[in-house]
Amino acid sequence: PPASPTATPSATLAAPTPTPTPTPVPTPPWHYLETGDLDALAAHGKLRVLLPRQGEKGALPRAGFPLDYEREAVASFAKSAGLEVVFVWVERYDELLPWLLEGKGDVVAASLTATDERKKSVAFTVPLDHVKEQLVTRSDDLGLKGPKQLAGRTIVARRSSSFWPTVEALQKRVKGLTLVAAPEYLETEDLLEAGAEARYDLTVADDNLLEAVAAYRRDLR
Repeated sequence: PPASPTATPSATLAAPTPTPTPTPVPTPPWHYLETGDLDALAAHGKLRVLLPRQGEKGALPRAGFPLDYEREAVASFAKSAGLEVVFVWVERYDELLPWLLEGKGDVVAASLTATDERKKSVAFTVPLDHVKEQLVTRSDDLGLKGPKQLAGRTIVARRSSSFWPTVEALQKRVKGLTLVAAPEYLETEDLLEAGAEARYDLTVADDNLLEAVAAYRRDLR
């Protein structure tokens, strides 16, 4: 009898496991470069406000705090110009003006003093306030009464702040005065807190911020 045909086993190729389509990362609404003036802002329909990242902690407005006052002023301007306000948080203070010049934001709201050096590269609005710089220490530091007592002391401030040239000039007058550059991600309010807790020696602040801080702590002068 004829041989029975040999059954040929069939092989089925395993279908490759489909690679899942990655979820697209949404582009932030501020993610474009623009260095134009009001007409360019109107074309985008947005006013990108550069703020220091630490300022994001202050979700609730606090009476008398300069940064909150600036936010209100910016929001008022944007409304009058028919623009949507978009807050762009910047990690470091020394990146605020570079980001502005690169077109990553349209205005800066960070209680910046209009110094001659800054005016060389950016324009300022009319002043929102007039302030005085104050050297700040703990309230129980009664021995500090003038520049002569600064010998052997240390002042901590951000190098990018308007305070730095002031304390550099002071250092030239006082032998033995040490300057320490604070991390650029720290706010002046953070430095005041560290000074009050004796983690830093001395720092510098604008008098309007110091007055606002005095509303919740009495251990600085």
